[in-house]
Amino acid sequence: MTWVDGSDPVLQAKQARYRPPDSGDPAAAPTRFADCGEVFFALASLLRFAPWLRRIHVVTDGQVPDVFDRLRDHFGPEAVSRIRVVDHREIHAGYEHLLPVFNSRSIETMLHRVPGLAPRYLYMNDDFFLLRPCEPTDFFVGDRLVIRGKLRNDWPVRLRRAVRRATGWQLFARISFKEGQVNAASLLGQEGRYLCHDHTPHPFMRDRMVDFFAGRQELMVRNASPRWRCHTQFGIPAVSYLLDLQRGNAAFSDTELLYLQPARRPNPQRYLAKRFAQSEQTHPRFACIQSLDAAPPEARQTAFDWLQARIIAEANV
Repeated sequence: MTWVDGSDPVLQAKQARYRPPDSGDPAAAPTRFADCGEVFFALASLLRFAPWLRRIHVVTDGQVPDVFDRLRDHFGPEAVSRIRVVDHREIHAGYEHLLPVFNSRSIETMLHRVPGLAPRYLYMNDDFFLLRPCEPTDFFVGDRLVIRGKLRNDWPVRLRRAVRRATGWQLFARISFKEGQVNAASLLGQEGRYLCHDHTPHPFMRDRMVDFFAGRQELMVRNASPRWRCHTQFGIPAVSYLLDLQRGNAAFSDTELLYLQPARRPNPQRYLAKRFAQSEQTHPRFACIQSLDAAPPEARQTAFDWLQARIIAEANV
């Protein structure tokens, strides 16, 4: 799991030193780094619904989330002892000149270098949540990765890119989630279609990522170098999935995702209440609630109350 607390003065000083002056991309906006407590529920969901996980690594930049006492109260010290905070310096060992970095794609490029990482692991952000019990087979089927996404035509993303290059319009400055997926497809020689995956925990085989970068150290460094998100970067989950697809070695599954962006809605609280009520009929396995910090306080409370009821209230401790 990757996590950051954007209110940390030390982090803010680093960002101010390295922030590009002309960046209009939302990936550099404060909400990308804000923490309003979601990480507690993200970690709690793993402890409750995936107790088979050997260890949970929280990758961050010299910070420690203030959630361990609360987690111990609900799940006990033995469960919480499986959570380990991993500093960026550990995954960048030998490449410390790339630090500091404020770019999720750059960090994802180095995640396979987490010390003690299991041969099979899951990667998720701190706004991803499990909502019901999961088993390893929900992510791995034999030696195949379970993919929650679809192959799509890449022309809309390429058109947007072409317009941006031709006009320089700020409207098209955003470096989209899909653009990193298209770049991954191009990298692996798959033109015309790309894998559009969802905001769910991503399964990885560590040896495959190690092997992929073994003869491509320059490629790894190039993708890990941008301190802020860059149009040329490729998404690491997309690369992993496509490598399995090209081997005929991947399995597709339903998304089972409740994906929410309350800060983009005119009435965030009503939007959340409606979507949460709908989820009682669809029973999603995962949730992603983006930019909750940017939603009004009452909407944040609605989200936290729902997560509390779904993840904490009935936990057996």
